[in-house]
Amino acid sequence: MLKLRYRIGSGEYHDVEETLFVPVGTTVDFQAVSQPPWIGWPAGKPIWRVNGDDAGTGETKSVDFLVRSNSTGDYKSVAAECGNEVVAHVIVYELAVKAVDEESDPPCCVALGGSVQLKAVVSHP
Repeated sequence: MLKLRYRIGSGEYHDVEETLFVPVGTTVDFQAVSQPPWIGWPAGKPIWRVNGDDAGTGETKSVDFLVRSNSTGDYKSVAAECGNEVVAHVIVYELAVKAVDEESDPPCCVALGGSVQLKAVVSHP
């Protein structure tokens, strides 16, 4: 029996409880935790798979999410197996920041010294 945890950056690990949403280019560290935790891992376990492809063994696995999901059903998967298999589903989205000058047509240029309004635009899968 095992469970999955994840972290982004150097922060703490969190339990994978639902689908993760990450921007394109994000590296996520996954950790397989044996249940109960004091049991540890047999040699060569857990086995990791990323999108169905073998991705090595060991307690942790770093995954770079470089391709945007095409839809909310187009999740990427990260799985760890040791007796049972647990899977994390990840939706990868694109995030862009655009400068908007509502007085110009088209809204693309801002004069030097002018004010800029920034708008975050998320490309939904």
